[in-house]
Amino acid sequence: MPTGDFHHSPSVKRIVVTSSAVSILNIISNKAPHHYREESSNIDSVPYIEEHGTEDGGLHAYYANKAIAERALWGNEEPTWDTSTINPVLVSGKAIHQCDKVEDLNASVGAQLFSLKQVMSDPLLTMTYQWASGQRSESDLLAQAGPWVDVKDVALAHVRALTTPEAGGERSLLSVANAAGQDFVDSIHKHFPDIKNVPVGRPGISATVNEQQIHIDGRKAEKVLGIKYTNLEDSVKDLFESIRKRVGTI
Repeated sequence: MPTGDFHHSPSVKRIVVTSSAVSILNIISNKAPHHYREESSNIDSVPYIEEHGTEDGGLHAYYANKAIAERALWGNEEPTWDTSTINPVLVSGKAIHQCDKVEDLNASVGAQLFSLKQVMSDPLLTMTYQWASGQRSESDLLAQAGPWVDVKDVALAHVRALTTPEAGGERSLLSVANAAGQDFVDSIHKHFPDIKNVPVGRPGISATVNEQQIHIDGRKAEKVLGIKYTNLEDSVKDLFESIRKRVGTI
């Protein structure tokens, strides 16, 4: 429904919109390990685009797009309805969209084989596939993957935001924890021992790296929306099971 139609729809009580955690990130002015909560706002990306365009390959264009869209949304509330936004970090977990080959899984399935747009659309899937297909080595295991959340939790948050009165007029950041490459391969080795060429590294060693990354506080969604976050091990397991059903053995 176009935004203007809401003015003539008194039955509409709440609009829940899928936004993004990047609408709160300031990766220029706030260096890791900065901590972010719902009160933060992205004020870096628009000025960067105005001065530098897409010199960075389009990262800030993507961030600015999300930030501007969310600001417009908050400025459009009416007395008869309110807004709630769901702001997830990188999304992992089961892939359910139709695909006949790995390249159809968007960015998260082939990393540097894909365009920037694809990689930003699902970077965790891309990186995880790289580990499983032997495209990354032992030296990459402590590479930062950033904060993540499972797709099932993101879906449930949308439903809860519609039905929870306290979610009205609020953002809900969705984030479980930070992750590094080691975290992903640990789960792959445990649940898919038949996958070859996956580096082993040192299981459980990524805690120090994860502390050095940015931190997205996802506790509000737990409290207000009742979200019980899926752990990374189970999320990666779901991801690979779903990929295998669609494109065969990795």
